[in-house]
Amino acid sequence: MQRMDKLRIDRDGVGLLRGVRRARTLSARLRGWLGFPCPPEAGLLFVPGGSLHTLAMRFPLDAVFLDREGRILKIRADVPPGRLIRAPRGTRQALELPAGRAAELELETGQRLTSAPDPEAPAAPRRARRPDERITVRDAAPLLLMHLAALSVFWVGFSWAALSACLLLYALRVFALTGGYHRYFAHKSYRTSRGFQFVLAFIGATAAQLGPLWWAAHHRHHHQHADQDADIHSPVRDGFWWAHIGWLLCSRHTATRLERIPDFARFPELRWLDRHAYLPPLLLAGALYGLGAALAATRPAGNVTGPQMLAWGFFLSTVLVYHATFCINSLMHLVGRRPYDTPDTSGNNLILALLTFGEGWHNNHHRYPIATRQGFRPGEMDITYAILRALERLGLVWDLREPPVSLAQYRTTNAQQQTRKNLSPPG
Repeated sequence: MQRMDKLRIDRDGVGLLRGVRRARTLSARLRGWLGFPCPPEAGLLFVPGGSLHTLAMRFPLDAVFLDREGRILKIRADVPPGRLIRAPRGTRQALELPAGRAAELELETGQRLTSAPDPEAPAAPRRARRPDERITVRDAAPLLLMHLAALSVFWVGFSWAALSACLLLYALRVFALTGGYHRYFAHKSYRTSRGFQFVLAFIGATAAQLGPLWWAAHHRHHHQHADQDADIHSPVRDGFWWAHIGWLLCSRHTATRLERIPDFARFPELRWLDRHAYLPPLLLAGALYGLGAALAATRPAGNVTGPQMLAWGFFLSTVLVYHATFCINSLMHLVGRRPYDTPDTSGNNLILALLTFGEGWHNNHHRYPIATRQGFRPGEMDITYAILRALERLGLVWDLREPPVSLAQYRTTNAQQQTRKNLSPPG
């Protein structure tokens, strides 16, 4: 029998959580708000082993408790919102249905549930690796060395100036990637001048994620084939590790596909930057080292040195930017709320939205990619969008695209659209 903890909500309104193990003191409302795996209509969060369940949803539901073999131990029908209930001994999974659905399906205690694949679901078996997708030392060396260099913060000492440089450059480069590489070069969600376009590209290149044309071309390809065979970093098809960083460690994806981005490839300065994408990171690293050396000479009481500024301001900051942005490719196609029924597995997550200045509203983004704002509804904080609005007031950018009002006002009313698998009792 297929493992029950792999299932979500199916198209008939049957849903199964993943046995979420969270701190019991954290309310289910907060968990759902943070974007942990939780259906949008019902919010039954389950800690295995007979612990309490917290129901935090707007509608009543039927709660069905299953053992490790998928047999029904107990059915609690028409549980009102906010009710705390205890799982019977031996429970390993919690099944949730809209109120009355358990009776319609004629579920009974002792019945064993099985699963069947949904033919319309985007998820599919992992594809086989191509020969040019083998991870090599040559291709993996830059990222590996960057991570090793980040560990030097344990030897170069600490100073508030170095920490400030780390955080400031993290914020600056996350914005350049999200507001420049992503929302401008990949999706053209707003307009700007040719000069400021190059400024965004140059600052983004200091994050050591190659040039803007390479980045945007691959991202456009991702949107065309999200979670399908041709997607180069789908965790559904290729696993978390490959989607997070593995695809960057092979030779297959190193070339810039200019045919995918002809609108920006016509600018010679962007093509030059793309060919020499190593220059901005090196210039930033050299500037940080020089700044640290200057501070050491002029203000020795500050305990700042060149190696210290280099380690904190460049290496550590760059690695933090790496993994914050890489999580959008990996984690955001595995976890999070799905208010929109997109053909991929994208989700929304508040924590990643804060870390990436708004990119964590990934399901919103896949629903309407050309919108500058990715936090569609009140409470969905989008720092990149706020900065772009400030730049608009300064006249540096303009024509920011908004999501349609119908999407911004959209509220999920049908949990049947949020799933990738069917769950049904045996016939």
